[in-house]
Amino acid sequence: MLVDKEELFSRLYECTYGEAQKKLAQIPHLAYLAKKGDMLEQLAGLQIDILRGYFYRDIGSDESDQVFDIANAQNGSTCFVIPGVNWDSAYTRLNPNIMILPGFTTAQYIHYGDYDYHLRRIYGGRYSHLLREMELFNKCFSIGIHGFAEDSAEEALVEFDYLHKRNIKKYGHTKNHYSLDNIRMSGIGSDDGFGVVLIYDRKTQRPVRAVLYAADEFGVYFLVHGQNEELLQEHGRINMYRTGTIMLIKRFLEQGRSTKFWLGRGMTEEKLLIGANNIYVSGVMLGGLTKYYSKSISILKSRLETVVSSELSNVVSRVNWVAWGGMNLID
Repeated sequence: MLVDKEELFSRLYECTYGEAQKKLAQIPHLAYLAKKGDMLEQLAGLQIDILRGYFYRDIGSDESDQVFDIANAQNGSTCFVIPGVNWDSAYTRLNPNIMILPGFTTAQYIHYGDYDYHLRRIYGGRYSHLLREMELFNKCFSIGIHGFAEDSAEEALVEFDYLHKRNIKKYGHTKNHYSLDNIRMSGIGSDDGFGVVLIYDRKTQRPVRAVLYAADEFGVYFLVHGQNEELLQEHGRINMYRTGTIMLIKRFLEQGRSTKFWLGRGMTEEKLLIGANNIYVSGVMLGGLTKYYSKSISILKSRLETVVSSELSNVVSRVNWVAWGGMNLID
C-alpha cells in the first residue's frame, strides 16, 4: 500500500512511519481535530504510533481491506493512528475498538467529459462573468508547470517558497510544513511525482502565484499555494484562486495528465465553483486506546460528528443552490 511518495510526504510532516511513538499534539492532523473539538488539552499527551496511511490524500477503496487488516492486527498492542481514512462506519462495525474521527470536508473534481459544459451548468446565467475572468487571466498571465525532475525545478521551488511564505504570514500560521528546507529534507524536492506551478505576469515575467502539487496514478493533488497580492492588484478584480485553479485544471486536462483532481480541504463553497463534483469527509482512524483515553476520544468523536454534520448540511444546501442556478455564491 505505502509507496515511496507517501514516505517522503510523511517526513514533511515530521511523522515518519515506524518511529517511536509521538504525542497527539505533535501530529498535525490529530492536533487540529482535537483543537476543533475543544479536547486538545485533555489529549495532548496521548502517545500514538503512526501506523500507515496518507497525509495528503485518502486511502483508496482498493486499499481499504489491506488497511483494515493492518489495523486489526495492531489493535490492542499499542495506540495507533492511520490518517486519510474515508469517514465510513464499515471499519467500526467490524471492530468496535477502532474509531474513526471525522475531520475534513474534502473536495474533488472528477472529469467525465466536457469541463466547460460542467462549469456552464454550475454558473448558469453568470457563466459570462467567468468567461470574462478567464479571458482576463489569459491576457495577463501565463502558466508554467515545473516537475521536480526538470532542470527548472530548483528555481521554481525557490519562487514557491517566497510566495508561500507570504500566505503563511497573511493567515498567521505558526508552522510552515512546506518550507524550502522541509521539502529538500523530505526528498520531495527531487521526486518526479511532485512539482510547482508558477503563474507569471506576462508583462514582467515575475511569478505572482505558486501551487505545490503532487501527481500519481490516482490523480493530481493541489497541496498548498501562495501569491503576491501587491502584484495582483495591478490587474484589477480577479479571483486568482478560483480562476487560476480552473485554468490550471484545464492545462492538466489538455496535457492528458489526469482526470481526477483533489482540491483539498475546507473552502467547500469556493471549490464548488471550481467544479468540485465529489464532496466527502476525510478522517483519521484510531485504535488500541486505553480506557483512560478511550472516553475522551469518544467525546471528541461525538463533538466532531456534530460539527461535520452541520458542515455537510451547509454543503448540501449550496449544492442545491448550484443545481438550481442560485448563484448567490458568486461575488
